[in-house]
Amino acid sequence: MVDLMPVRPQTLLRKLEAMDRETLRQVFHRYLSTRCAAMLRHDAVCGAPAVRRFNGRVSLCDRHHGEVLEQVRLEAELAAERAAAERLPEVVTSVVARERSRRVYYVRRPDGPIKIGTTYSMGNRLRGLRNVAPVEVLAVHTGGHVAERALHRRFASSRLDGEWLAPTAELLAHIDHINRVRPVRGEDIGPRRKAS
Repeated sequence: MVDLMPVRPQTLLRKLEAMDRETLRQVFHRYLSTRCAAMLRHDAVCGAPAVRRFNGRVSLCDRHHGEVLEQVRLEAELAAERAAAERLPEVVTSVVARERSRRVYYVRRPDGPIKIGTTYSMGNRLRGLRNVAPVEVLAVHTGGHVAERALHRRFASSRLDGEWLAPTAELLAHIDHINRVRPVRGEDIGPRRKAS
């Protein structure tokens, strides 16, 4: 008959002391491979029939196997959170630096609409825009997506299509103000001229 009750180590030791070495080895092998080896409170071993082996070595019952897997999952999540927390200052610095390197630009098509957008590389962005239609750079200033979204909200009544806006007096006054504060420089985009 299979004993499903937890076995106290003292009881087990008394029984084991009475056995010879070979019998002892066989009992341990059979017990460890067929019984759950999970330790319970008060130094007791679970002793329930083992149905799974954890990591190929330790026999466990379904309940303890699930608990061990959950603990391993939680420890892995905690380790990942610790690693992320250690990298947080580096990540924040990188994000802030990237946002500072972003540029908000204002370009105009020959037929009049003005586009407000953001980019890391003004040269690459202009090449992409010019593949569709020639554009003239009206203004450039530092700022990321937050600044761009705020500008699109501010000039929402001028929206034509996507990021393209009608050249209203308010928008043109805003662009003139930017150019008075910080004129477009050569390092921003290259020579200021109409692109063909």
